[in-house]
Amino acid sequence: MQKLIIVDDSELLRSRIKTLIASVNNVKLVAEASNSVEGLQLIKIHKPDILVLDIRMPGENGLDILENIKKSNKHIKVLIVTNYPNDQYKNIALKYGADYFLNKSTEFEKIPLILTKLSNEKINNVIIYN
Repeated sequence: MQKLIIVDDSELLRSRIKTLIASVNNVKLVAEASNSVEGLQLIKIHKPDILVLDIRMPGENGLDILENIKKSNKHIKVLIVTNYPNDQYKNIALKYGADYFLNKSTEFEKIPLILTKLSNEKINNVIIYN
């Protein structure tokens, strides 16, 4: 079972993501955070396989968290979810090691498919190219 953490300041979006996760085999939500400080603490405690991460939230932004965790936890697969899908954010996210970059407004329904791919990648050790 792949452990997953959600870090997003919107309680509504966390709830919607949790509903989608329930339909994904081999993925278990182990924690959720509403800000970067709490998110980093939970990542250290739970050592997730997959992280669903918002970009803009209180404290450090998601890109800072991504850069920080990828330095010491390269194995964590990261799905960036944002309402700010500009190319600058996307390029930075991919440079820092994000596996997927998703627009919450137009691509939200893709989350189960992406999580399934990330989970299968962890199980089969197969590289997925975006």
